[in-house]
Parts: sequence; C-alpha cells; structure tokens
Amino acid sequence: MKKILFPLVAILLLAGCSSSEDVIDEPEPPKYSINSTVQVGDIKLQSYIFEGDYYIEAIDESGNKAFTIKDKEEGYIEDLGFGETKEYPVNGCFILSALNKNDHLYILVSLYGAQVAHPHKFMLKVREGKIVKKEYLDIYDPKSPSLRFYPEKIAEWYGEYIVIYSTIRTSAYFISVLDKDLNIIWKNLTGFMHTEKFIAYIEQKNYIALSVKNMVYIAGNTVNCVDISEYRYLESFVWQTTFTDEEIRVDKTSYSLEGDNVIVDVEATTKAGEKKKYHLVLNKATGSLLNSES
Repeated sequence: MKKILFPLVAILLLAGCSSSEDVIDEPEPPKYSINSTVQVGDIKLQSYIFEGDYYIEAIDESGNKAFTIKDKEEGYIEDLGFGETKEYPVNGCFILSALNKNDHLYILVSLYGAQVAHPHKFMLKVREGKIVKKEYLDIYDPKSPSLRFYPEKIAEWYGEYIVIYSTIRTSAYFISVLDKDLNIIWKNLTGFMHTEKFIAYIEQKNYIALSVKNMVYIAGNTVNCVDISEYRYLESFVWQTTFTDEEIRVDKTSYSLEGDNVIVDVEATTKAGEKKKYHLVLNKATGSLLNSES
C-alpha cells in the first residue's frame, strides 16, 4: 500500500507546482470600448454603449469622473414615404460637438455614426450632470422636403442662444439658431455659397453675434455685419465698413460687445510683409467707425 501511495503523492505535488508556475493571470477584456472623446474647457467627455444604454462620462483634469449620463439606446426607422422605410441600427455613441454656456452643457449626439448623413441626431442640455432636456433635431423645410439638415456642430451665439450648422461633410451648408430650450428660432436651408462663407467664419472663430440673426466678421480690410438667416446674399448685408486702404492678410481677430458698440481687434500682415494691429470701435447698428487705432 505504501508503494502505491508514494508515486501518487509525488504526481500530485508535481501537478501543483506546475499549475502555480505556468498559469498566467491575463487581464479581463474591457467591458466596453470608447466611441468618442471631446474636450470642453477643462472637462473631457467620453462616450460608449454598454448593455443597451448609451453613456457619456465627464472626466476632470485630475482624471476623476465628474458625472455620468446614462440613457437607453434606440435605433431609428425613417419613413421615406410611399410605403418605404430606412432603418438606422445603433452603431455606437458619438459626441459630434459640445458647448459649455451659462452653466449648462450642450452636447450633440449620434447613435448611428460619427460623420454620417442621417436623421435623428439629438441635443442634450445638461446641468450639474443631469439631463435638463433632450431634443431630436430632424430639421427640414416643408417647401423643399428633400433638403434635410443633419447638424454636425454647435457654436456660441448671441445671448442665451446657440447656433448649429452642417457642411457638405454630412448634408449641405445649412444653419439654424436654437434658444436655451432647444427650440428652433430660425433656419437657413438654402445651402448657397454665402452660407458656406458664413459657416467658415464661425468655424475659424472669426465672428461675433450681435443679435439672434446678425453677426459681424472681418474679411480682408472690411468689417461686415450680415443677417445670416437671409436667403439672398446681397440682402444679407446690414453694413460694411472699410478700416484701412491697405491690402492685408488677417492673421488673428478678437471681438467683444460694449453697450451700443462692437469692439474688434485685428492682427494682420500687409502685402509688404509688415505686421500691423488695429483696434476698432464700431456702432452695432450702423457700422460707423468711432475710432481706429493701428
């Protein structure tokens, strides 16, 4: 009996040594993958899908989680008319754009693609980590139902308002202004070339909004005020003021409002290569140049 037990014990001991030395503890695979990240001031937003919900997490500068937004993911079926439909399955949670304004965070979200022309994108208005309002942005013109506005960016606008726009990346050069409750105040769905220019100035941050419809921007040696809700280009101009006779290339601009005036600071380079700065004070209503320092 002793002769049988000895080899058995030896085998068990060898097996125990082998299992403790050869097995490697592999890390568990992540439960989800991050679909998008967006920096908004000192907060990083990151988003993902997990177990039937979409999540948006806010991470502070120290790497700590400030808050988490969680809501049910939903696919969408678009009615194309004539008995036809198109299905949009959930493909992830993509933060397209975000803006921090007046103690609220505005987040433009898609559950179907990062830069894709599709309906049913939505805006979240968030305060202290809680959803205050959620609004789907299925915007079109009843007179031209084929023109579909698929917003891709949010930007700062006048007072309590925000502006949303799209480019040919997702649909066409469309633009609209929303109030603080995400109601559409006006929309411009022409896609004309002048709308493309106005959107370019917004993307370059070379602008300031003077009202719900009007904005000011610098183009060459002129300060321009336009009504960007206007469909026709020539009628969009409210005023235009030339501030130098020199041909210049604009390098940097900054804007502010002060009472009835708009203040514009311009850094530019002349055709001869000389660096110049201009401090402009203009009347908001007329564009009259009250002073010009260079």
